[in-house]
Amino acid sequence: MEIGIAQQIDHAQESDRQAEGKNRHFNFNLMVSESDGQVVAEYAFMNVNAGHVPMAAKIVVTGRMRDTVVRTDAGWKIAHRFVRFDQNVQFDF
Repeated sequence: MEIGIAQQIDHAQESDRQAEGKNRHFNFNLMVSESDGQVVAEYAFMNVNAGHVPMAAKIVVTGRMRDTVVRTDAGWKIAHRFVRFDQNVQFDF
């Protein structure tokens, strides 16, 4: 099983293949907070399949994410991500 960046690339390529290049991801309502040195970014997300037919786009999934982020020499990186789908499915990784 691949992990990390390689897994993300494989997932993105497979998702693009299955959605025929029509997947769109939107993030909005971003709130960034800091408490005792821990930085957290919280936001809403929406995945849309644009489809091939005008006016036939479909919302696939929506929800909220909470990323704990850390500053590294290479910039800000996600140390932990919690995902809560509005459709009652969740991942914690």
